[in-house]
Amino acid sequence: MARKLPEIELGATIFLFDVAFAELRQKDDPLNTISFYDMKNMGSHYEAKYSPAHKCISEYGEDTILIHVPQMVHADPEGIALKYNMAVADLPEFDRDLRCSEALFQERIQGRLPLVKIGADDYTVDWRLKEIRLFKEPWKNISLRDLDMNRTGDKYLFFYHPPSKSKVDLTEDITQMPLDVILVALPFELHIDPVAVAREHDLDERTFVNFYPVQQKVEVPLYPLSVTGIPKRIEENLLKQKSVMGKGMGLN
Repeated sequence: MARKLPEIELGATIFLFDVAFAELRQKDDPLNTISFYDMKNMGSHYEAKYSPAHKCISEYGEDTILIHVPQMVHADPEGIALKYNMAVADLPEFDRDLRCSEALFQERIQGRLPLVKIGADDYTVDWRLKEIRLFKEPWKNISLRDLDMNRTGDKYLFFYHPPSKSKVDLTEDITQMPLDVILVALPFELHIDPVAVAREHDLDERTFVNFYPVQQKVEVPLYPLSVTGIPKRIEENLLKQKSVMGKGMGLN
């Protein structure tokens, strides 16, 4: 059973703390997220200007309010302990004092590639080749080069078919909901392999790991197609199809 995530109310909207990716995720619209890295760390809490109308951080607009968000170590100590591979009792008082597990860091620099979990499937992350490979069947892979990103540029989005363990491309003229297809929101590369990203940019391997720690395994958020734009696209395509058929029969 998935762990229940803590909640916070911003304006009149409920957000979930997802400390695994340092973000707040809107409960009834999970594709809308707020990154902790976009808020100001005040030490005892985070601050930002927030627009209740647009449900996002915004420096502009008369409707903005100042929000106070607890430190992640206080809001979800269990989640942070899992992320940093440590006991809850050993957590620091402030997020800024969190440190990457030295054991996991050493394993990574010695060649152990990261794993991400997509539903029931484990994938090996190979950022050098820009792909993820099914752990048990490594000849099955998904290229990261061709994936779309979300509007904030912090997640790779793609449709996934768990039974065949493959990426699915949905056409623009889709007219029915595909079976057993979900949306995968793969966190951007710093979350899944901070060491490889540092190497790619000729930086010290420890450059990012305290903010983006090396983890045992990253569990990737999955969403039903109902929270995407697919249902609306299907509805619009069916209306177009009906209109064309009507014209063909001389009904318009």
